[in-house]
Amino acid sequence: MILFKDIDDHIENEDVLSLAKIWQERAVSCSSGVPKKDSFPIQSLVGILPHVAIFGLTEKNEVMFKLTGSFIDQLFAKNLSGETLSAISQGENLEKMAAFHHEIMTQPCGAYVNTRFVGDNGYLFTYETLTLPLILEDGTPGSMAVLYAEGIHPSRYEEGQISSALREEPLSTFWIDIGSGTPEGHEQTFTRYVSDQ
Repeated sequence: MILFKDIDDHIENEDVLSLAKIWQERAVSCSSGVPKKDSFPIQSLVGILPHVAIFGLTEKNEVMFKLTGSFIDQLFAKNLSGETLSAISQGENLEKMAAFHHEIMTQPCGAYVNTRFVGDNGYLFTYETLTLPLILEDGTPGSMAVLYAEGIHPSRYEEGQISSALREEPLSTFWIDIGSGTPEGHEQTFTRYVSDQ
């Protein structure tokens, strides 16, 4: 197990890491260990705000975007605030994404994903996100994520350079134990576990 305070040894992107530090500062002062959304002063998030998304649950228990930053809206070519995950995904992938967010909200725990994949449009994407639990204004569980993504146009690489192994390659992924454990049965998806105990 790796201590949560040592998470910076495993995340290289300083902007992604800044959310972990801000979140941890707020979590220390909460009896539940999960900070409330309104405990984050907007000025503490200024540098990463375009990359931040806040999630909650609908009355039907669907995962919904409560708030999205401008980078995320541009990435998906629409303002996702108020939309459910079905606005960006379908089928088996939607089910996996929904289960992922439910686990973060209800365990509660966090997760870091850094992966690369080739999209349907031929772009090579590098996708990095850190998701941590949050208590929303109405007292219900939610989550907060910071997302960085970069797409490389197909003209910038030769067709043969993208091997089938690279079409979906996890670079570094792990669950983050904030004191409540981590979900069971994900050893094949997440290769490392982080604990603050």
